[in-house]
Amino acid sequence: MFSLGWYNKTMNNFANNTVLKVAALIGVGFIILLGIILAGQTISRQTSRHLIPEASPGSSDKDFSRSPDTSTRPTSPTPVASPTPLQVISTTPLDQAINVYPGELDIEFKLNQTISSGADFSLEFNPKLEYYYRITSDFPTDILRVRVFGGLRKNTKYSVSLLGPTGDLNKLEFTTSNEQAESSSSLVRDIEEENIKKYTPLIYVTPYNSANFDVIYTDDLTLKVTIKNSDVEGTKQQVLDWIRANGVEPNTHTINYIVSF
Repeated sequence: MFSLGWYNKTMNNFANNTVLKVAALIGVGFIILLGIILAGQTISRQTSRHLIPEASPGSSDKDFSRSPDTSTRPTSPTPVASPTPLQVISTTPLDQAINVYPGELDIEFKLNQTISSGADFSLEFNPKLEYYYRITSDFPTDILRVRVFGGLRKNTKYSVSLLGPTGDLNKLEFTTSNEQAESSSSLVRDIEEENIKKYTPLIYVTPYNSANFDVIYTDDLTLKVTIKNSDVEGTKQQVLDWIRANGVEPNTHTINYIVSF
């Protein structure tokens, strides 16, 4: 038989050992939990560094909250380059020249840009020529050459207006001499007259300007007609009637209409 004292001692030792083990387990669990918490905070800080850029000196938190909304901000329109005005750099004869021979005359306009065809300009002589003129330049060119086949008046001031595609007016003025002029030879005139009848039969009545439409030649058998009112079809009929009234059938020409009012 065992003694009661030994039993009590044994039970006390067992109780003490159990308490120590439980305490040790609790301590280990606490340490593990603390380690998990600290590791989670470290990972969170590292992730935040990757997601949010480091602020530069002097910047505030609001710099990184979100990108500024520019969708409603007004934007300036993109500038549109305007067409370069057609300008005359120099002329032959010189502007305001005097004692210019009143016979066959070659006129040159040195331009600030290249023109590609007769549609890029128009010419007008004042006073009107007795005979006619012809463009002798080959296009494209920046030197416009015009041959006047005589018939200029003596001691007379002439102006030659060059109108560009943007409405730019350049004017050459010269005064003829008192010489008795000789026009082109009859053979040359006859050849030119045949060419006129064949390619530009309305040359003597163009450029033509009226309240409703303007007419100019832009090439052989090619007219540019500017309609200046809203009755487009009615004005086109007026143009055809005008062409017939000058002895030419409209179907012999290409007519390019431009509406501008």
